[in-house]
Formats: sequence, C-alpha cells, structure tokens
Amino acid sequence: MNNTKLMITENTRVSDILTEYGDTAEVMEAFGVSRVGGIAVRKTVGRLLTVKRAAKVHRVPLNEFLPMVQRAVGQGPTDSEADSAGSVAEAADVSSDSELSHEEFSGRKGQVAAWFLTSPLRRVLEWKMGKPEERLMEFLQLSGDETVLDAGCGSGFHSLLMAEQLPKGKVIAVDVSTEMLDQLRKNAKKAGVSERIQVVHADGLHLDLEDNSVDRALSAAVWHHLDDPQGACNEMARVVRPGGRIVVSDLKIEPSTKAVAGLKGHDQAFQAEDMSRIMSEAGLDDVQVELVGRWLVGVGTKP
Repeated sequence: MNNTKLMITENTRVSDILTEYGDTAEVMEAFGVSRVGGIAVRKTVGRLLTVKRAAKVHRVPLNEFLPMVQRAVGQGPTDSEADSAGSVAEAADVSSDSELSHEEFSGRKGQVAAWFLTSPLRRVLEWKMGKPEERLMEFLQLSGDETVLDAGCGSGFHSLLMAEQLPKGKVIAVDVSTEMLDQLRKNAKKAGVSERIQVVHADGLHLDLEDNSVDRALSAAVWHHLDDPQGACNEMARVVRPGGRIVVSDLKIEPSTKAVAGLKGHDQAFQAEDMSRIMSEAGLDDVQVELVGRWLVGVGTKP
C-alpha cells in the first residue's frame, strides 16, 4: 500500500497522480486502458486533465475508471477487488513482450488511439518527438493526380494531408484496425475529402492490390509495430509502379525514444542504416534517409 497522502478523486489532476505515484501505465493497461505516449508526454497532457476528463478521453465510464486508477496506485482495494483485477489482466493478456496482433488496435484501445492520433493532444507528442510531415510530403512529390497508398493509415492524419493535395487523384488508406478506419471516415467527411479516400480494411503485409497499381506509397510510424518491416516494404514495392516513390517514417533509436513515445518491449526503433537497408533490399533505388527530430524519414524509387 502506498503511504503517500494524495487521495485520488474524480477531480484529481492526472499530472499530480503521475508526480506522486510514478508511471501507472502498465497497471492501467492490465485493466484494458491504453496508454497515450510516454511518461513525459502523459505528464504534460495530464496538466490539462482531471480523472473525470481522462475517463471521457479513454471512453470509460467514470464509475469504472476511477476505481481502476485508485487500484493502479494501491489505494483501497479489497482482496476480492485485487482478485478481480488479476482476472481482468489475465483476460486482456497484456504482456510487455507480446507480439503485435490485430487486437492491439481494436476495441477500446483502438478507439482511444484513433482519437488521439488526430486530436489536438497529438501536438504534445510532436513537440517531444518532432514533426516529419513536411519532409514526408516533399519526398512524395505529388502533382495532384496520383493514386497513393497509405499503408497503416491509422485514423488518417497523413491520408487527409495527401487527399488535400490530390484534387484529381486518390488515397488508398489501408489499416488492420476497424476502429482506426471508422475514425478516418469521420475525419475525411469533416474535411470534405471523402471522395478522394478509398478506405480498405487489410493487413499491410498482404495488400489486395495489383502489381504496379499505385503511383506512390507512404508508411508513417508503422514499422516499429511490425515483426517483419522488410515484408511490409517489399509489399509496398510490389504495388508501386516503376518510377514511383516509396516514403517511410519511423522512430530513430535513442536512449529516450522508447520512454517518450511509450513503446512497449516488442516495439522497435531504427537506425538510419536499418531503414536504408530495408528499402534497398526491397529493390528500391536512390534510397535517402534523413533525421527529422527523433524520426527517420526515408525515400526510395522503384526502378
């Protein structure tokens, strides 16, 4: 039992909880509540959030969320509650070294992640990690009539950026998470670009697209989730037409990268030579990798 005096109520600020008790993300994930960024990001965002507001962000009823937070820091659980919490953790099968599965971005976790990736809170993560979007768009070299694959599109942050620059083209937005794609559809409708985005529920390693069928391909902040980034790059290279560009961004290995980004044990980050090697082994020419903040941004051309 923690002996600190801060008693958690619905009006307690999240930043105060993190300051008093440290990072509770692993425990909260056992209850099925997804983390948002690393501890530094959560402390910054937490200054704006009370427990009540955080429950709304995570889309968990307050009468369920508050006891979760209290148990996460050891405040007042009975033996039966502790047993119940253990059962929830076992059912959720949350493990720091588990492999990425379709369930990782599905259900409640998927809804929270989808909301965060296109919310104003994303700016906090950008402040910590850097913002590579401008360089990504420069590398894509869009003229306005291309068909562009967004492999692992999430809730559509980059799909929307590209659709705005494709008045006579389209984005094929592919993701394995139905929750992410639902959020993308909402975002596209709000932005008025629904007709330029084709939403596809699929695994990025097995695209239902013909060879040489798209002009460009983008994969942003996806590879660190994958066991086989080489397979993902190979699949992108298969569907891009000769002369087309493949653009990728992902995390650079640094001592602080995993902590800031909230990466789990099975997630990976890259060095520039790793990204360059993967793209070259996919058969791409003129491979170039740059560092933008804590992100690597790579581009290659299909011969």
